[in-house]
Amino acid sequence: MLKVSWLPVVNCSGGSNRTHSFHYQTYPGLKCGDGTAGDSGAVDLDPPSNSAGANATGLSAAQCQHICDADDYCSCVQFDLSTGRCWRRAQCIVDNCTKAKTSPNNATSEVVFFKSYAEHMGLNCVSGHGAACIPDSCNEHTPNMTKHQCVQLCEADSMCGGVVYSATKQWCWKRGPVDIGSCKTGSSFDVLVTPTDSSRPDDQPPLLYAAELIHGLAPPLLGY
Repeated sequence: MLKVSWLPVVNCSGGSNRTHSFHYQTYPGLKCGDGTAGDSGAVDLDPPSNSAGANATGLSAAQCQHICDADDYCSCVQFDLSTGRCWRRAQCIVDNCTKAKTSPNNATSEVVFFKSYAEHMGLNCVSGHGAACIPDSCNEHTPNMTKHQCVQLCEADSMCGGVVYSATKQWCWKRGPVDIGSCKTGSSFDVLVTPTDSSRPDDQPPLLYAAELIHGLAPPLLGY
């Protein structure tokens, strides 16, 4: 019997071939999705019936995260520890995700890995200096926000490429795509940039997968 596993090797989006790994925050006991599988808080990139990796099972947490690494549109992954299945998600608002059902001993196999924003201390990105503002006014902010809430505010906005955050005032400003090298230095603010600030689920590029033979004999390749 021929048995293969499928692993992503390249993002076919015209030049966005990611070979590096992002950092992830772990949220056990959550289910993030668009509501089709009793979940909430995210946009599905993989339907419940077809997990990432061509419906592969037996993936490790690191392999699941690598699938998200390779996809510009992926901002978190839903992972099942018991089966090794992995589902990509976009616009992940972990605070709005559903708590997974637990067993009698309060155990659950569901976990969400959220792709961390890149944090730059002491910078301020404004119009003309590294970023466009969201909304149009650079002075419009959201008060009484923790840094986590500020990131979640950005994640909920498909136009957001990062945020400027004031820890002293707990103010949050959303920004469009960020050019971190053009931002103002020597600031009392911090800037957090989306892992891939061009990542949006409206125009998802395909992933190219390669088959790895696990068991059995490979079929002949005609013409080779």
